[in-house]
Amino acid sequence: MRIAVAGGLGTEKRLLSILKGDFVFLLGSAYHLSREKFELYREIDFMGEYLTHNYKNQFLDYDFTFDISQSLKSKFTVSEFALSSKKKAFLLFYQKGWKLFSQVPGGACLSCYQHYERPEPALLWPEISKNFEAAVKQAISSSKKKSTVIDLEKLSETTLKADPDCPAHNGKFSFLTGQMADVVSVSCGEETVGVSPMNEVNLDFEQFKKKLSSFVKIVKENAFFLEFQVGRFNATLFRQGRLLVKGTKEKNTGLFIYRNYVGS
Repeated sequence: MRIAVAGGLGTEKRLLSILKGDFVFLLGSAYHLSREKFELYREIDFMGEYLTHNYKNQFLDYDFTFDISQSLKSKFTVSEFALSSKKKAFLLFYQKGWKLFSQVPGGACLSCYQHYERPEPALLWPEISKNFEAAVKQAISSSKKKSTVIDLEKLSETTLKADPDCPAHNGKFSFLTGQMADVVSVSCGEETVGVSPMNEVNLDFEQFKKKLSSFVKIVKENAFFLEFQVGRFNATLFRQGRLLVKGTKEKNTGLFIYRNYVGS
C-alpha cells in the first residue's frame, strides 16, 4: 500500500510503527520552534512542509491519506481530496475528546459530520490517547462501506451517513480549491512572516488572554491588536485573525505559531 501522511502533532512515530511494510510519504512532522525545523525522517519519503491544497496532485499516487496535523483546515482539505478522488482518508482530531474519522469512497465526508469552526489552539489539547494505535488498526482493518468515527477513549465506533445537502458532496470544495486557506507572506527584509485566514474571523481578545496567558507573555494590547511573545518571537494578532510573527523568515514558523496559539 502507498500511504500519504500529513503530520504535525508529534505522533508520527506511533503511526509509522503501524504502517511498517507500506510505502509512506510523510509531509510535515513535529516542529522544533527553537531550531525552526521539522523533525526529520530519513528512512521514508519525507518533506518538511505543512499540507496545503497545493499538494493535492502529489497525493493522487497514494491509496489513502492520514491527517495527524494540528490544523482542522488541513483535515477538511484531505477529506475533500479523498471525496473528489474516491479514496480513503483517516483524520485524527480533537473535539470533546480524541476522535479518528474514517472516510470511505462514496461515504460521509468531514463536511457531512460537522461544519468548519475555528478550533481551540492546538497547545490546549490534551495528550493523544494511549488507544491511538488500537483505533488506527481498527479503522484500517474495517471492511465497512460507510464512513465512521472512532472515539479513542472508548474505542466505540459510530457509523455515518452521507448528507445529501453537504456542500462537498455537491461539488463545492472550498478547502481543496484554497478558498479557506491560510495565506502566508514573508518579508525577508523585515524578518516578518504574516499569516492571514481566507475565512471570516472575529477574535475575542479577552478569551484569548484567559486561555493562553500561562503559555505566552502579553506584551501590548489595544482595541485592534494583541501582541504576545512566544520564545524569541514577537507575534501581533489582529481581531480579523491576521498574525504577524517578527524575528523569522521561515514560513513554517509562522504557521506553527498560528496553529498552536491561534487555531486553524
